[in-house]
Amino acid sequence: MADIPATSEPRIIRKVVRVTTNQDQPSDYQYWITRPIAERLDAVEMLRQSYLSFRTDVPSRLERVYRVTQLQATHVYKPFKAETFSLGDEVMPERDELYVERGL
Repeated sequence: MADIPATSEPRIIRKVVRVTTNQDQPSDYQYWITRPIAERLDAVEMLRQSYLSFRTDVPSRLERVYRVTQLQATHVYKPFKAETFSLGDEVMPERDELYVERGL
């Protein structure tokens, strides 16, 4: 560190105060999304440990939760037999009614 001469004048330290709104502040999300994933996980772990140091009724480790599931088809296609027939020139069948009748 540089030595300050005894004859120098004292420095004045000025306080700087800025009044802003929350909209003017940079977003925490915008900051953290730019950080690497490892750094984000380290920050979460630090917050978790800090929280757990105050809480004695909470276990100090995360609960292991896993679930084995089987993917199920969202739609079951049923085969149907197509037949041709005439309804006449003025009859217009409703598609939805035909599907309901056939169980589709």
